[in-house]
Amino acid sequence: MYIETFLGQFAALASGPGGISKLRELVLQLAVQGKLVPQSNGEHFTNKEYKTAKSFVERIRSGKAKQPDFQNWTESVPLGWFVTSLGNVVELVNGRAFKPTDWAEDGLKIVRIQNLNNPIAPFNRFKGEVRERFLIDTGDVLVSWSGTPGTSFGAYIWSGGKAILNQHIFRADFDRSVLDPHYIRLAVNAIMTGLISDAVGSAGLQHVRRGQIENSLLKIPPLAEQKRIAAKVDELMRLCDRLQAQQVDENRLKRTGAASVLQCVSDAGTSEKVQEALHFLIANFKDFFDDVKNIEGLRHAILDLAYSGAFCDEKPKFVELEDVLSFGPRNGYSPKPVSYETSTRSISLSAVTKGTFDRTKYKYLHEDFDESSHLWIQPGDILIQRANSLDYVGMSVFYDGPPKEFIYPDLIMKIRVSDQMIPEYVVYCLQSPSGRRYFQGNATGTSGSMPKINQAVVKGTPIPFVNRKAQEATIEAVRGLMALCDQLDEQVRENERLNASLMNSLVHALTEADPDGGGTEGTPNESADIAPLGVASKTDKDGAGEQSGSQNASAARTSEADSLSPSASASEVDTKFKEAVLVGAIVQAFFEAGGQPIGNFRLQKAVYFARRHNGEHVGQMEYLKKAAGPYNPSMKYSGGIAIAKQKSWLRETRGRFGFGHVPGPAAEEMEAWFAKYGFGDPARWVAEHFRFKRNEEWETLATVDYAMEHLQSLGIEADATQVLQYIRGDDEWRPKIEKLRLTEMSVGTAMLEVKALFSAEGGDDSV
Repeated sequence: MYIETFLGQFAALASGPGGISKLRELVLQLAVQGKLVPQSNGEHFTNKEYKTAKSFVERIRSGKAKQPDFQNWTESVPLGWFVTSLGNVVELVNGRAFKPTDWAEDGLKIVRIQNLNNPIAPFNRFKGEVRERFLIDTGDVLVSWSGTPGTSFGAYIWSGGKAILNQHIFRADFDRSVLDPHYIRLAVNAIMTGLISDAVGSAGLQHVRRGQIENSLLKIPPLAEQKRIAAKVDELMRLCDRLQAQQVDENRLKRTGAASVLQCVSDAGTSEKVQEALHFLIANFKDFFDDVKNIEGLRHAILDLAYSGAFCDEKPKFVELEDVLSFGPRNGYSPKPVSYETSTRSISLSAVTKGTFDRTKYKYLHEDFDESSHLWIQPGDILIQRANSLDYVGMSVFYDGPPKEFIYPDLIMKIRVSDQMIPEYVVYCLQSPSGRRYFQGNATGTSGSMPKINQAVVKGTPIPFVNRKAQEATIEAVRGLMALCDQLDEQVRENERLNASLMNSLVHALTEADPDGGGTEGTPNESADIAPLGVASKTDKDGAGEQSGSQNASAARTSEADSLSPSASASEVDTKFKEAVLVGAIVQAFFEAGGQPIGNFRLQKAVYFARRHNGEHVGQMEYLKKAAGPYNPSMKYSGGIAIAKQKSWLRETRGRFGFGHVPGPAAEEMEAWFAKYGFGDPARWVAEHFRFKRNEEWETLATVDYAMEHLQSLGIEADATQVLQYIRGDDEWRPKIEKLRLTEMSVGTAMLEVKALFSAEGGDDSV
């Protein structure tokens, strides 16, 4: 069962950025879809529950309750459950509005949103007369429908005794002989998760409309199953709480350790001890700096170490920046830009915001400037933002591009240092936390949105002066450490993308209509087999045969689930997780057939061939016309190959023909996914048909098939001449003609084989 895989991987899935939040949402989705706990044939609606459910139907038919909107309903309903609008079974009673002048020192507590999401928040009180409808007591379900997304919205069970309900909170009233309060709480939270994105209002105070909540569809299992589902959700939410606390502790320890290591470098004293401390830092880089925030803090620390002279033998002597300038500071010029291309380009503020010069950020000017104008940016110039938000004012970069390609605007100052200073060293000092604090502390108008620094502030900037040899040593150390930071940053972000892809794929796999993630498909008790409320069968509409109608509805639901099962549509590789399963199936099929690893070139093509065998077309796949293509670059770095490797479904090893992939230590986990998606057969088909072909044949067949598919999408039933012309007309693919010795005859032969392999009539073992 896939839910068992989910529960088994719970802690690992929580490790990525936002992973715990995603897990909480997924738990709620699985719960209300009947996939979190298995159904029991012994559980069914009692006679009272059954009669109550039937009364809901009668209320809808009589017009006393609103007909549910099933227009966009795509989910299957577990057997024995019924569906209706939440507003048909739950009455939402809004709280009372209070003014600050109504508050008192004693009296009944007023329950506001802050008292629901923060257990230590203080209460306001009221000691006047209160209508009964505004009173709440322990066990009441409360629904917060206004506030800040992510913190304020949601359902709670009140445990604080008798109190008064404030506005912006509903009390949910319902028949507790049919509905369990804990199930209603989790069901409402699942509904609110989907509604928050549509909340209206300002950024600080948004709200979900009552009608949106009431019109949301609610799936209701028998009461006993509701209680089991709610208990499982509470268990998993407590686990999320523990994992979240554990993550906080781990991150705090890592940051403390990182700060300690950096302090050791700063306190090293001599260059030998600095180098020793740096060697330790580099050797343990990944242990201390494994999230983006830590890496950004490391960058700042490296620049401060450079500012303090930690990377050179000479103790810095602090001078004012003015003492080492040969030009400036001088402001730029900002005429009105034009919307068409001209010969004059002026950089924008964003060109110098990120610490390195961005040559793509510029505007065109309809104005010419003399060759000798100071406005032209020259190699070695240092550019300083003189106005921006407090986070960016004073941000500096040095320019090392071609001369006179850009001018600079009025909100930027330009300086040039004398020969005794290296521009890159000076910029590191200006970008260091010490340099940034100086600019921020001397900016004027800091309460506004555009604080400014003037030329006098720039001239007075403290600069640690050392000789050029010491500057060069500092630059070399900073460059090396920053390169390590870049590598780590890319690894961390790639892991984040991979974790997000894994989570999204798992969400898709677990929440799709196929109900095998939880729940049995045995025949339920007759009285539990109730049609979705408001969806009446023909016999119901005619006023007869209600039980027959419910059986028809049940059969319709079973039919719908069958139509969405893996045998019907799961073979399409529409997520990176499915791609990982297909990759694993192919690696295993090739290993079982020949005992050798399959290299990246063949694995890329094998996935392509398997997907084409399954009936997918080029337009549905992310393959590009690369030199050895068709090739899917994301498969290796963030897609199927990367995911399968991360999950240890496969590993790399050396075989007779070089490095490649073989089944990994966790390969057995793939078997259930092969069965779910039906990928075992196409993987074996590829191994049987292509294993003994040469790499050139693989590439030829993939290239010709891709070309035929693309031309066909343009309405062209191509012949060999047109396919060859298509290949010749592409800069990346043109070398294939010589490399693969392509002629009209060889292309024509390949076309015949492609049609036999992938046409509706082909693809069988006779090829």
